[in-house]
Amino acid sequence: MAADTRIDVAVTHHFATRAAQRGLSPRLLHFILSYGTEFPAHGAVSFTVRARDLPDDLRDLPEVELAKDWIVVMAENTLITCYHRPRASAFLRRKNKLPSWARPCRTDALRS
Repeated sequence: MAADTRIDVAVTHHFATRAAQRGLSPRLLHFILSYGTEFPAHGAVSFTVRARDLPDDLRDLPEVELAKDWIVVMAENTLITCYHRPRASAFLRRKNKLPSWARPCRTDALRS
């Protein structure tokens, strides 16, 4: 992986505070933003690393094990927050689904 860890996005004060508190290094953040899978939801995009989405030559890097449980949230090219969550990609897939009470009624869809 390249030594350059510059990221061309804005960073909120909240993000900087949370990253420092939670121990997200600039190198790991760069890896997540460069190789992470995007999960769009509610006007923001969450990034997390899934090994199966990486090129074969990157799957065995130590950064993959470190990054797979991190979630980084960005909106409008600004980093909003980050957090550590076991099984991050499964959490994001579940989180982004509409709850049953918010889904359109099947009978409404059939009438159209």
